[in-house]
Amino acid sequence: MISRTTIALACGSNRWGKYPRTASVALARSQRGVTLIELMIGIAIGLLTIAAMSVFASVGAFLLYTGVIRELGLIRSNVFTNLIPVFTVFLAFFILGERLSLRGAAGVTLTVLGLLISQSHDLRQLRRKRLSKNLSQSGM
Repeated sequence: MISRTTIALACGSNRWGKYPRTASVALARSQRGVTLIELMIGIAIGLLTIAAMSVFASVGAFLLYTGVIRELGLIRSNVFTNLIPVFTVFLAFFILGERLSLRGAAGVTLTVLGLLISQSHDLRQLRRKRLSKNLSQSGM
C-alpha cells in the first residue's frame, strides 16, 4: 500500500487548485491507501485522456484551418489567426468562469479594431459590390 501523501506528491496535485487532477480527486474520496496497480491505472487513464484531447484538438484545428485556407486563400485566412486571443478571452469567461479584466477588455477591443482597420479596404469593396448588385437587380 502507498500512502495518499506519497501519491499526491508524486502526481503534483494541488489541493487548493480550481481543477484538481484526477488522481488527487480519487485519493481525497478514499480513506485507505492506494495500491500500486490503482495508481498505475489512474495515471494511464490521465495520460490517455491528455493524449486524446491533444490529438483530436490538433487534427480538428488543422482540418478546419486548411479548409478555410482552401476557401478564402492564405492572406484572408490569416485574419482568423489574429482572432485567437479574442476567442480565448471569451471562452475563458464563459467556460472557465474567469473574470474579464479591464486589461483583457482593452486587448480584445484593440485586436478587433486593428482587424477592422486592416480589413476596411476589403469591407468597402464588398459593400460597393453588394450595393451595385442590389441597384442592378432593382432596375436602376
